[in-house]
Amino acid sequence: MKNTNPLPVIALSVALLATACTSNSPTSLEATSTTAVSTTDVAQDATTPPSTTASATTAADTAASSTEASDDSLASFGLGESAENLDIADFVQRVGLRYSAAVDVWPGFTPNEHPVVVALKDGDSKTFAAVALNVAKPEALGDAEALDTAGTPFSSVHKITNLTSDTAEKLDRMQNFDFHMQLDGVDSFAITAGPQLDPSDLDYPATLIHELFHRWQDESFSPNASTQDVAGYNYSKENLELAVLEQRALSAAVDATSDDARMEASRHYAALRLLRSEDPRIILDNAQEQVEGSARYIEHMTYTEGGGYGPDQFAWEMKNEFETGGGIKDWFGFGRFYSSGAAAIEVATKLGVEDPFAKIEQGAFPAD
Repeated sequence: MKNTNPLPVIALSVALLATACTSNSPTSLEATSTTAVSTTDVAQDATTPPSTTASATTAADTAASSTEASDDSLASFGLGESAENLDIADFVQRVGLRYSAAVDVWPGFTPNEHPVVVALKDGDSKTFAAVALNVAKPEALGDAEALDTAGTPFSSVHKITNLTSDTAEKLDRMQNFDFHMQLDGVDSFAITAGPQLDPSDLDYPATLIHELFHRWQDESFSPNASTQDVAGYNYSKENLELAVLEQRALSAAVDATSDDARMEASRHYAALRLLRSEDPRIILDNAQEQVEGSARYIEHMTYTEGGGYGPDQFAWEMKNEFETGGGIKDWFGFGRFYSSGAAAIEVATKLGVEDPFAKIEQGAFPAD
């Protein structure tokens, strides 16, 4: 039966997690499960956010006193190597591994159905060539050289040189990626390989599959008009303390070794989200988790090599929540929704929720 009065659950969640958040181990949550909470504490705790551990409080203080979010993590993906020395055959194989791993991860998402053009850029971010994956008429983009597709899932792979002026101009203007670039009249997914996005990075194929999933979302997910307002987010100490506890409850749910422990941690997570959602700005957490969290889920589930991705890494970012390099405001107002959304989807699948993927496509949020 659904509990129509969430206050006891919320208060117990806050009390348990304030104790448990000193450890990343799921057993720390279980060890406090017999903690008693009086009815007076229930009413007070449900309306007054608690003090937590020093790490959560310090993070909240720092973010609340900061005057503006850093633009670094939002403006670009960081500088890397040009594509001039790129081993294209190796590159195609690495991307192909991600494509193969994506089969049946998210029903309906088939990477090979999308024509993809990878713009190879020099140190000045000028496009000198391109790699066309599954492009029906690559010769329309320039001089097309067919490359070996053996060991890959691609129907065709071409290296394009002497790009047409229209193709070169459009690819030059693109900084990172374009979900729907019109190339010779074909709606294509285009992405940079060069200083903006380093193609030699082991995580480059993860970025490509993440952004390609966004293109598919445009076509398949129910429209969601919400966007994340980083500057206008609730950076109060009280909200951030609860957000840290929420993330740790979700981490505990991911790492739980039994169904009972996972369900218990999930209830704490849901209660904390419900409490935080009294502020209308927090509804935007849900929208970002739906879009970015699902794309990050694809990254984890198509893991082949490199970085902090993989089926066993869903809680990694939340356990290292401040080691992001983009500043606390960027993290709480934007960056953490990638990992929290992905982790919520993983927990839903482990709890046996019926077809969470279809529900999310139809407008449900990972935290629902």
